[in-house]
Amino acid sequence: MKLGLLIATAGTSCAEAAQVFCGFDRSIAERFDGLPRYWAYTSSGVRRKLAAKGEGVDDPVQALARMREDGVTHAAVLSLHMAPGMEYSELKDAVIGASDRDREFERTTISAPLLSCSDDVDKMVSALLDSIPADVAQGDGVLFVAHGSRRAEAQEHYRAADAACRRLDRPVFLGTMIPQANRGEMLWACHEAGVRRVFLVPFMIAAGFSAREEIAGTGVETWQTAVEAAGMTCCPVLRGVGECEGVVDVWLDRVQALLNDLERA
Repeated sequence: MKLGLLIATAGTSCAEAAQVFCGFDRSIAERFDGLPRYWAYTSSGVRRKLAAKGEGVDDPVQALARMREDGVTHAAVLSLHMAPGMEYSELKDAVIGASDRDREFERTTISAPLLSCSDDVDKMVSALLDSIPADVAQGDGVLFVAHGSRRAEAQEHYRAADAACRRLDRPVFLGTMIPQANRGEMLWACHEAGVRRVFLVPFMIAAGFSAREEIAGTGVETWQTAVEAAGMTCCPVLRGVGECEGVVDVWLDRVQALLNDLERA
């Protein structure tokens, strides 16, 4: 048996934001000494942008092929996706395909998206709230913003996570960029809760283009502009959730569960 770990994420074309992946890779290496690690970006758009700059990154099929070439027999796949959208579905198909083709791997296993587990959602939100670099005052609220998805199943996961946020003893909400109509709903929720200052936090692994140009920023269509137009002070927190130690710990525990599953086979 030769174990190998594939870490799959949507990715980012922002070099500064990509440092979060380097840090996460170091965390895995520290906890799982000697475990071969491979990376794949599931966003075709991000891969195209990087390729145009001469910075090619494997897609899941290519990464799995690389693992097979290196003699990996049991492949664990850690998904860094938030919800079961299109890219997660394509990742699953790639893993199933690698298992079915003449048994190229003796066994594969893949983690579910983060929001699939309510306990992990609670741990993640708690860790993120603890990491916001400011004192919480009366009238302060937190608005997480995720990419979102057009897929109904993924939207259900985001709504469930938002519901978990709203059960907390402070104004905390989780909105999505897709569908955009969700933004108005989130702003109204903040208004109804009496929020005067909004901490705007990307609910994304890395604070790349979307976080910097579509959530934060003074452009006409940004969430920050919408918050301010609604009469609230906006404090963007440009940190990806992958920079939060408590969230990283959740994913490291998932890696351990994947390896345990393979070793029991």
